[in-house]
Amino acid sequence: MRVEAIDLPGAVAGRRVQGRLVLPEGQGPFPFVVCVHGYTISCEWGFWPELSARLAARGIASVRSNASGDGFAADLRTVEALDAVAANTYGKELADLAGLRVALSRHVALDPRRAALVGHSRGGAVAVLHARESGAFRAVALWAASDSVLRFNPSRKALWRARGSIDVTHFTLGTRVPLARDVLDEVEREPERFDVLAAVRALPAPLLVVHGARDRAVGVRCAHALARASTHPRTRLLVLDDAGHSFGAREPLRDVPPRLATLFDATLDFLGDELGVG
Repeated sequence: MRVEAIDLPGAVAGRRVQGRLVLPEGQGPFPFVVCVHGYTISCEWGFWPELSARLAARGIASVRSNASGDGFAADLRTVEALDAVAANTYGKELADLAGLRVALSRHVALDPRRAALVGHSRGGAVAVLHARESGAFRAVALWAASDSVLRFNPSRKALWRARGSIDVTHFTLGTRVPLARDVLDEVEREPERFDVLAAVRALPAPLLVVHGARDRAVGVRCAHALARASTHPRTRLLVLDDAGHSFGAREPLRDVPPRLATLFDATLDFLGDELGVG
């Protein structure tokens, strides 16, 4: 397994898209997976490095990165720019992913014709939106993914508009931080672009939708909605009765509980099939 640094210009002013490209041993070009983490969670959190290692063992490269609006430092773990978090939007995350996808398509060790996405939580919604806009992915795996963006009730949105910002939970810091109304204005200005279920319906690629029945952050109904929206015959839905939002993963990941092992196995089998890896 070989690791290369990712460092690209970001959509948030003055910020970078930084992360790691993990390559298998041997000769490329390799099929590859772009990993999209959840909101205010680092690309180095919990299950992501382990997923990269397991993909590499199967002959599949992977890239995991922090978006420019995540506010993480070059060490990929330390939060250094809450102003970037406040200014982040879905459109900026999609721009970051588009730039990353272009860079990866030019990498000599990667096969641009065999690419897939894995997204967790909010990252699942972003992955679906990016897949529709890019049109360059053969498969999308969704872990505990939301079926919509901006899951706020109308009264909270009204307060957000009136105040110009709203406080949200930053999961890495374990505290509340401000989020400017830029993201709200963006979604209300272009609702069709940010319609997750419409994006699924438009995707020519199959989905693997995995969700925990005990997920309290994103209800399991989202998994059923995502799976129903897909028109691809190879789309699969897997609900794990004993799993929550993170499938038993912790930071740091010291062991792999059975429900997380099931998630890994299902994802690797799905990606292997769709990317043509024996």
